[in-house]
Amino acid sequence: MQEKEIYFKKAKFWNMVCLILKILSEIATVIVLIPMFTLKKEMFESLGSEGIEQYNQLTSISSKVSTILSLIVGIVLIVFYIIANKKLKNMEEVSKFPYYISMGFFVISTIYGQFTAQTSDFGLMSIVGLIIGIFCAFLPPIMVLRNLFKLDSED
Repeated sequence: MQEKEIYFKKAKFWNMVCLILKILSEIATVIVLIPMFTLKKEMFESLGSEGIEQYNQLTSISSKVSTILSLIVGIVLIVFYIIANKKLKNMEEVSKFPYYISMGFFVISTIYGQFTAQTSDFGLMSIVGLIIGIFCAFLPPIMVLRNLFKLDSED
């Protein structure tokens, strides 16, 4: 029983990390979404043809839809994480589904972002950002899943 308690505590901790990171991510998404609807084309025209391309990319329907979809998925995941946190606190069984969705959506959105990006520059900062993103997107859910699977094996 003592070992089971430890796994519940660890799963609860990593679930909380998932929750905090997802909340921060959603705040950033809202911060990005607001200017998408209020951008002025004149600001970008002074940058020449590259500025117009950036404006067109930022205000395109696909950019808006993907950002709104990301916001919706994120809010749903936050709700799942809150529910899981309550269940883990009461040492109840938790669904693994939200953690798989979180990792899968990160992979899909990263691939989509690479295909829709106007720039072909994949410099050092892009690689570092991607590595940090992968670390933050995969480590917490994997740790929750690891502890949930250990709880399953305890039964």
